[in-house]
Amino acid sequence: MKSRLHMVIGLLIVVVISVYGYVTIQRSQGEDQTQFNHEISLSIQSIASDIKIDLGHLAFSMLFIVDQVRLHEPFKEKGGQEILAEDFVSFLSTSAFFDQLRLLDIEGNETIRANYNYGSPALASSDTLQNKGDRYYFTKTMALNKKEIFLSPLDLNVEHGQVEQPIKPTLRLAMPAFNKSGEKSGVMVINALAQGVIDHFNRRAEELSVRHLYWLNQKGYWLAGEEETSLWGFMYPDRQSATLAVRDPQAWQSIVSQLHGVTRGKHGTYVFTTIAPQQALVGVKSVQAIVDPEQWKIVAYYSDSEFQAIFAEKHYRQLLVLILTAVSLLLLFGLLVLFDNQRLRNQESYGRELETKHLHERMKSTGIIAGGIAHEFNNILAGMTANIYLLKKSHFENSEESHLTSMSYQVDRAAKLIRYLLTFSRQGFVQLGQLNLSELVDSECKRFGKEQSVAIELQPDIAPDVSIEADEEKIRSMIHELLVNAVEAMEGDETGLISVSLKKSGYKFTSTTGQNHDGLFACLSVCDSGVGIADELIPYIYDPFYSTKEVGKGTGLGLSAIYGTVKIHHGDIKVISEPGKGACFEIMLPFKQPKN
Repeated sequence: MKSRLHMVIGLLIVVVISVYGYVTIQRSQGEDQTQFNHEISLSIQSIASDIKIDLGHLAFSMLFIVDQVRLHEPFKEKGGQEILAEDFVSFLSTSAFFDQLRLLDIEGNETIRANYNYGSPALASSDTLQNKGDRYYFTKTMALNKKEIFLSPLDLNVEHGQVEQPIKPTLRLAMPAFNKSGEKSGVMVINALAQGVIDHFNRRAEELSVRHLYWLNQKGYWLAGEEETSLWGFMYPDRQSATLAVRDPQAWQSIVSQLHGVTRGKHGTYVFTTIAPQQALVGVKSVQAIVDPEQWKIVAYYSDSEFQAIFAEKHYRQLLVLILTAVSLLLLFGLLVLFDNQRLRNQESYGRELETKHLHERMKSTGIIAGGIAHEFNNILAGMTANIYLLKKSHFENSEESHLTSMSYQVDRAAKLIRYLLTFSRQGFVQLGQLNLSELVDSECKRFGKEQSVAIELQPDIAPDVSIEADEEKIRSMIHELLVNAVEAMEGDETGLISVSLKKSGYKFTSTTGQNHDGLFACLSVCDSGVGIADELIPYIYDPFYSTKEVGKGTGLGLSAIYGTVKIHHGDIKVISEPGKGACFEIMLPFKQPKN
């Protein structure tokens, strides 16, 4: 019962530690992911700020050029147009950020056009100048007021209806130009090369701890951060489905509906923020950006396996600490269990020793009393026996002689009881000699088997040449009493079985005097298949006149005499019994090797 309780407690410890460990690791992973998302969010917000700064530089450049148009008045003075054209070429020579500068009059005619030409800036010839009056950016810009600016969506430059190769990611900025009199005189258009901004974005993306950082337009098309075959899908008919909205629609729905945040996707996590380009331009000297609603999304993505790989070492350490803690607790619990079991064994051993001590003391006291009474009664019986003998010598009638015979039988019976008491009290006469116990047990078993009228099977198992130093008569009487006790225990059982065993065995015990005995002993055991003895009765079975039989059956001195005989010969006796399963008496007598 105790071991089962310990097993349950041990299992409970394992379950509690497992649940606690699972909850702790899950909570730790949640905290790690929250912190990780926060760090990524700060990084992408920094990247978004860089893009806004780049847009701000474009606005400053546009303001500078528009102001040059006002100063030189190219639509009124031929010299002013030439000076401005030279400024355009010079401007392109000192910056790789612009692809084209154009000045349109109020009709949309190109007055000046300077091309970057991949690092070799030049003016377009007059015969190549075109009218752009029907272009959306011209009409929208002409409707603007002073300090207002138009910003086109980010796309690829198209020449003659085809995407220019190599591709040129382009942003178009346009502002109305005014003369010194404050009259609107035309439109200034700048085609900005966005590749520099994209390259800056890609460099910053490499600093992140995740592999995927996307730059998307408001429809979910990739502008940067994805493989080339998936970029600029809206510019190519065969890439129209290359959008995050198609790849992970649920995640995209969450991304497009919020300015910034974190959302779960099919197989990972998205951390995102929003750039509104017009807001980046508004802060430049009170410029107001007029543009069709356009937003860019900066999105960082990492898969679940990628997150686990990043934090694998930390989580491994946590798991290792948890396992070590569990093992330590189980070892501690095991030590406590061992200590508790040892304590219980010590208590049980002490209890047995104390019980044995009390039993020995009680038996000793009982033996003293029984011995004193036996001596007194023996004296009385001696006188009665002598008188009966004298009376028998006299001449009595037959009837009277029969009474004397009955009296003589009763006196002999009383004398036998006295001998039992003297044996129990170890005060009787003892004559020690070398005794072959094997032969004695064998002969007694055979004689006893012949005397029995009941069908009880006797099974002897006697080892040869087991010798002791003992009083043969007392040992013979002890064997007889053991067999009689076994038969009486099986009264009414016609299929009873008595097993008698004799062998040599190592044994140690502490006698009633406190002396330790350790060595080779003759082990005699007599076992029956009778009714057995209840545990609570075993401490009293050797007491004189104690009997579990009915009144008038047995004297209650047989086991007392056996006990006394064993102790006279410095041996030990113990009984193993269970109610309904018989009893087994084991007697240990010091082995004595015969002298040659």
